[in-house]
This record gives sequence, structure tokens and C-alpha cells, in this order.
Amino acid sequence: RLRLARMTGEQALEAVVRPGGRLVSRSVAESIVRFVAGSTDLDNAEVEPSLLSLICRELNNSRLAQGRAEIGAELLAGSRDAILVDFYTRALSDQPPSVRAVIEDYLLTDSGYRENLAEERMLKLLEAAGAAPAAARCLATLVDRRLLRIEERLDVRRVELTHDVLCGVVQGARRSRVDREAKERAEQELVAQQSRAAATRAAFNRARTIAIGTSALALLAAGSAAFGI
Repeated sequence: RLRLARMTGEQALEAVVRPGGRLVSRSVAESIVRFVAGSTDLDNAEVEPSLLSLICRELNNSRLAQGRAEIGAELLAGSRDAILVDFYTRALSDQPPSVRAVIEDYLLTDSGYRENLAEERMLKLLEAAGAAPAAARCLATLVDRRLLRIEERLDVRRVELTHDVLCGVVQGARRSRVDREAKERAEQELVAQQSRAAATRAAFNRARTIAIGTSALALLAAGSAAFGI
């Protein structure tokens, strides 16, 4: 087993152009690498091989589905966001929603930048979230799927998203989840308010019924007294 480290921009470009052959032009290959690297500067780019492979594979699948002879710029423009969303969804498909919430809330800043956590703290969060089947195995699975990575910094193993290019996808997922949770809370509060209102009406009706019954008994007693006199 050999570690496949991140590629430079030139290495990534060669990895696309040489196997791609006639299926992709150099200009489109450069656009693919820039997208995966999240940078317009190829000379200083760092490219995650697994993400590059994912994007190229999905682009070729789209090309085949549409019967195109090559991967054009318009195919990349129309597919790249969907590819990353599908990748994120598949990576977490067998995990509880709470695990997804941990990633979205703790590995991304409020403004949408990558955040990192000590591995020990990440394991505790995953355990509290009910990670399947166990926190350590869950983390290893997400690393194997190239959603997360672990790097040692100052003798501490830290967990983060694989690449900046995933930040937009994770931020969008977090925003959708927060909106959905807010909507669900509002609906639950509405149901609770309706339930309280119904209980108040029922209590009022019972009190009114008792009052009417008490009044009727009082009238009956008064009538009986008058009759007795």
C-alpha cells in the first residue's frame, strides 16, 4: 500500500489529459483541474486525487449518457455542482442524520470556511451523534470515502473536510437542514398552540356546562322552596 498524496496542478492536468486522450481538450482539462483545486492558479494548486477521479468519472458518464464525442466546457459547467452534491450525499447515505449535522456544524465555520477538530473531540461528537456502527469505524469510513481527511499538526491528529471545493456543498446542505429544522419547529409549535387552544375551549365548555347545571339546580331549589312555603 502506497500513500497517494495531493497532486500539483501540473500533475493533475497530466492525469486528465493523458488518459483522457481525444475525450477532453487541454483547455477543458485545465478548467476541470481549476474546479477541483478551487483555484485559478495551476502553478500553486493542490489537487485531491480522489476528487479529481470522481469529477472525471462523472463527467464521462454524463458524456456517454448524452451521446457526446467529448467532454466540453458546457458539460462541466452543467454537471460539477450536481456531482459534488451527489458525492456528499452518497458518502453519508448509511449514517444517521445527526452525523451529517456534526460535519456541517463543526467542520465548517459560520462564514463557510473549512474548520478542523482534534480527532479525539471528533470521535466524541460522532459517538454522541449515534455514528453507525461505531464512532472510530464511522470516521475511518468517511476518510476512506474521501469526504474527510486526518492530518497530524503539532503532534495532534486533526480532522477536516478533504478540500475547500466541498465547502459550498456542505454549507448549502447545512442551510437547507437549518431551514427544514426551523420549519419543523414552527409546525410543532403551531400544533402545540392548537392543542392548547383546544384544551382551553374544552375547559371553557366544561365550566359553562357546570355553570348552567348549577344555575338549573339553584332554580329548582328555589322553586321547591317556594312550593314548600
